[in-house]
Amino acid sequence: MMEMKFSTLYNLVNSMNSVYQKIQKASGLPSSEYWVMFSVYKDGSRFAHEICLSTFMSRQTASLAIKNLVRKGWLTVEVSPENRRTKELHTTEEGMIFAKQFIFPVGQLEEKAWSRLSPEEKESSITIMSRFRSFFIEEAEPLLKEVTP
Repeated sequence: MMEMKFSTLYNLVNSMNSVYQKIQKASGLPSSEYWVMFSVYKDGSRFAHEICLSTFMSRQTASLAIKNLVRKGWLTVEVSPENRRTKELHTTEEGMIFAKQFIFPVGQLEEKAWSRLSPEEKESSITIMSRFRSFFIEEAEPLLKEVTP
C-alpha cells in the first residue's frame, strides 16, 4: 500500500493544475487574462473582487488583465447601477468566441471526468476535501493571527 503523505495529495493537485496551465498556454493569452476570462465565463464573475476571490489574483493584477481584455474588445466595463463606485464586467461577442474555444470546453472536460466517478466516489471526494479544508483552516488560525496586524 502507498504511504499516505500530504505531499502525495499536493503533487496530485499540482499535476491537475498543470493541465489547466497547458490549456491556458494553448489559448495564447497571458495567464492573468486567461484566468479573468475563465472567471467571467465559467464562474459567472461580474466584478473585479469576485475575480480576485476565485483566481487568488491581487486586485492590481486583475485590474491590469481586465484593462487589457477591454482593450482587446473581449470585455466591457460599466458602472454598476447598485453602487456607482463598482464597475461591472460584461461579455462581448469577441470574448464569447474565445470562451467557446478555450473556456467552455474545459467545463465539459471537468464534467466528463467527474461523471466517470461512481456516486460513492463523488460523495467521498467532497466529504473528504470538506473535512480536510476545515482541519486546514483550524490549523492555519494561529499562523494567520501571528502574521495579521
